[in-house]
Amino acid sequence: SASIGWRIDKEPFFNVDPQLVSLLKLRASYGVLGNENIGEYQYMDTMARGNYTYSFGGQKVTGSAISNYVNEFIRWEKKKSLDIGMDYSMFGGALEFNVDYYRNVSEDLLYSVPVPAAAGEPLTSGTLQYIYCVELLVMRDPAAKKDPTALKAYLESIGDQLTVKVEPELIKVHVHTNDPGRAMNQALKYGVLAKAAVNNMDRPENDPMQKVDLHQYHSEPERIGEPDEESSGTVAPVEITKEVGFVSVSAGDGIAALFQDIGVDLVVSGGQTMNPSTEDILNAVEQVPASTVFVLPNNKNIIMAAEQVAALSTRKVIVLPTRTIPQGVTALIHYNPDLSVEENHLEMSRSLDTVDTAQVTFAARDSVVDGLKIKEGQMLGMENGAITVVEDSALTAAYKITRHLCNRKTTMVTIFFGEGATEEEATELESMIRDKFKDIETAVIPGGQPVYSYIISVE
Repeated sequence: SASIGWRIDKEPFFNVDPQLVSLLKLRASYGVLGNENIGEYQYMDTMARGNYTYSFGGQKVTGSAISNYVNEFIRWEKKKSLDIGMDYSMFGGALEFNVDYYRNVSEDLLYSVPVPAAAGEPLTSGTLQYIYCVELLVMRDPAAKKDPTALKAYLESIGDQLTVKVEPELIKVHVHTNDPGRAMNQALKYGVLAKAAVNNMDRPENDPMQKVDLHQYHSEPERIGEPDEESSGTVAPVEITKEVGFVSVSAGDGIAALFQDIGVDLVVSGGQTMNPSTEDILNAVEQVPASTVFVLPNNKNIIMAAEQVAALSTRKVIVLPTRTIPQGVTALIHYNPDLSVEENHLEMSRSLDTVDTAQVTFAARDSVVDGLKIKEGQMLGMENGAITVVEDSALTAAYKITRHLCNRKTTMVTIFFGEGATEEEATELESMIRDKFKDIETAVIPGGQPVYSYIISVE
């Protein structure tokens, strides 16, 4: 630790009445406190005798089992403290003021995790609790200021056997989970996936499927004559016949049909847990016969892939940072063919702040998020991406979050029902909203989207 202080009132240049300033001091201190209080041998494999019996020669013999797994990443827990302050007194010290800015950060927090009863993977009724082993290598995005600690916390909520190694330019992840897509989507918030591997641990070691070479299913494009340049897997651009076109990303036949009805040229299939690649979006853009193509990602995890298309396309590509389906629909509705491309870009971007999004999905496992206790199978209500409601019924969760988002300025509520919801339930939800808010217009659309029972637009 180190500290420094400066008595400004003692300096020769400080000529102020001592009754007004008896003491004026600036000070700062910084220190790092280490903690290794985790017990002996916690970093290495250890064995312990217990209630494990084996039969040898007709006799029962008590055996030993692993009591602790090796952890090569254990290091000292560090608590870093910073204090910057000012002391001020007047009237000979009769009146004192103290101002402090204090920041305390703990790194490499030491936490003891119990070893599962069965050595190896945790078992439930003879089956693996988490069947997918996910390994990710993330190239960190310098513009992403998110703390990787949040990535660790999220992955712990959807799996176990977690290792997150953070380096200046890389993040290495290992986790066992039942939802590899969510793990990858969360990792994408910190950069670009340089490498990803997913293995099904529930398959036997001699499973012939483990030996299948997936590359044999990659078809080579047919080449006629000598190409002008080496093929990169993208399709040839179509002839330009108009000034402006649109590409939208969405999941669900009903939502895709809606986008096409309001002017989208091509819809790329994708969304939560199934993000399209940059090449998928580029191919769609190249098939739009327009000199300028607006791209609506409609998911925060797809925005980065969409932005890379601009440097690869033969068209002028403008990516609107739509994070949800309702934002994408609202942006398209605000398009005005009488305005220039730049004016439309501005108006459509501004419109994104005029709509709120409510979503209802299910909990994949027990967890605690922002103080809310969540049990596997419960329905989660999200307001603009944040979980605010936990209910046993999707209908109840949808009503509560919609009611909370509606206010005196709300004019329209559109309900997209998808996986896990029926048209009858969606119509009932519409009636509940109408009964609560008499002056609000409503609409129900069969979105057909996976993952989310309801996506609700509140304008």
